[in-house]
Amino acid sequence: MSQRKWWIAAALVIVVLAGAGAGVLIWRHQHPSRPAVVAVTPVLDEAIAGVVEAAGDTAAVTVSGLVPTTACSGGSIYTRTADLYMDPGNEGAVIAAIAASLPASQQPHRAAALGGGAASLDASLTGGATLQIIQIDSGWVSATARSGCRSAGSSATAPSAKAAPAPTAETLTDETLIGLLTALGTAPATWRSTAVECAGSGEGGQIVTVSTSSEPTSLDNVPARLAKLAPAGATVFTSPSDRIAWRQGSVSTVIEAADDGTHLTAQRTTVCSA
Repeated sequence: MSQRKWWIAAALVIVVLAGAGAGVLIWRHQHPSRPAVVAVTPVLDEAIAGVVEAAGDTAAVTVSGLVPTTACSGGSIYTRTADLYMDPGNEGAVIAAIAASLPASQQPHRAAALGGGAASLDASLTGGATLQIIQIDSGWVSATARSGCRSAGSSATAPSAKAAPAPTAETLTDETLIGLLTALGTAPATWRSTAVECAGSGEGGQIVTVSTSSEPTSLDNVPARLAKLAPAGATVFTSPSDRIAWRQGSVSTVIEAADDGTHLTAQRTTVCSA
């Protein structure tokens, strides 16, 4: 190869490499590296635990797992949710009690009530996270702690803050729920369990929700069938839906017909003792 051709080839290589490098820089600018969600998980968990504890015995509660709900540039927005079931008409009072429990640093703000429902509540958490509490339906309020845009990360990026221990094998099934579904003529098909630390607790305090979906079953006359399940002495919260929710001390139970009309879901939550 002549010297002139060699220089031309070398120049082309430099141009290609420079273009590739610029492309990488542009991609990184458009898709920036995001901090791992594990760094903000304790913040989300603490917010949800605080909501559950502020609601107290005025509602039956369930807590969901941490899940990515919305894609964003370089990651996802993750949420953890607590669902609160109370007597219809008490939604505003429950949200007000939660608002009163939040520190001023979280800037709690209630929006104007719309359509006859309770006014929603928004608050700012550390690490770019937020808390939103809204009325979903009559007798049903949902609290969602939401991260900013985060990467999935890995266990190597775990923060020093202690997250709630994973549920033990014993919590992955629940004899009470098995008995309740048996009384309804069906049986559990799948199980899942989630836990968060009690707000401001010491070692070992957890809010644990065990959930099951039933085998396919008839949903005929579900409200009347569900109404027979609540044990004596339980506080039962009325519902206009095909759902029953009750509370016995620190334990909440919620059973309802699934939206697909083919099975039941049942959840049992043990909350932190006062």
